[in-house]
Amino acid sequence: MDWEELNHGLFTALRIQQFMMSFVLALIIVVAAFTVIATLIMVVLDKKKEIAVIKAMGAKDAAVLRTFMYQGGIIGTVGTAVGLVLGYGVCRALMAYPLPLDPKVYFISRLPVAMRVSDFALVGVFSIVVCLIATIWPALHAAYLRPAEAFRDNR
Repeated sequence: MDWEELNHGLFTALRIQQFMMSFVLALIIVVAAFTVIATLIMVVLDKKKEIAVIKAMGAKDAAVLRTFMYQGGIIGTVGTAVGLVLGYGVCRALMAYPLPLDPKVYFISRLPVAMRVSDFALVGVFSIVVCLIATIWPALHAAYLRPAEAFRDNR
């Protein structure tokens, strides 16, 4: 028996833990996407009259849609970049100043930290894609806004 077979239970637990951590991270990103949706809905509702004016002047639905998609993309990209930089900083700090663990309980003396470019890239791409998907509904709402309805509402 090799060392992987001897510690099969430990490796299985580590794989399950890695999967669950990825799942929790994905849920956090989806919650952040709902924040992007709420922000863009508030912008669309706040700028309803301005959207109506530019549409009355001849702006196409696709141009308004693109504008709000760009705004959501910028929000997602900036948020992702800040998150990746903070995550990188925390990982570097944990590598420089390791978190001690009780070796009797955890079989190791410090918290292991492994930074892989692929993990950072995967999280970055996933969060930007989720944010872009989240911007579709508010952008469509703004694009299909009719100028007459926006001018009629006094809210």
